[in-house]
Amino acid sequence: MPIRETPLDERGWEDEIYDLLVSYAVQYDARDIEGIVNNFSPNASYVSYLGKFSGEIEIRQNFEELLAKFERSMHFITNLTLRKISSSLVGAASYMQAFVVPKDGPAYCLGGLYHDRIEKHGSEWKIQERTVTDGLVFRLELMEPESRLRH
Repeated sequence: MPIRETPLDERGWEDEIYDLLVSYAVQYDARDIEGIVNNFSPNASYVSYLGKFSGEIEIRQNFEELLAKFERSMHFITNLTLRKISSSLVGAASYMQAFVVPKDGPAYCLGGLYHDRIEKHGSEWKIQERTVTDGLVFRLELMEPESRLRH
């Protein structure tokens, strides 16, 4: 059975929220500070084990400092649950898994949860509140792609 593609103007709010959350992960991995910050409303809050960051300036500074410590990363978002509170407010929860290669120290994998409050600003959905809860962290042995085929 062929996959049916839905034109963008016919997509529902669920697809728009999913795109927003995936955009955050992709822009984080691309090290695109402007793209990351653009996913948040100007007066958003972001809470992680590093602290609470409020507003565009603090959120930008948080991600600039984080990305300065990493050589590269790869994020995955799964098990997304959405709850529409109103026509302009959605609650979201999702699992997050990130493979991280720091500039100093061993590579690691991080698993956790994102709890989001997402609001519609004009025609765009933006993250208003994000709380990151870390769950699992374990070290990885980093290898170059071509070495996986060696015996």
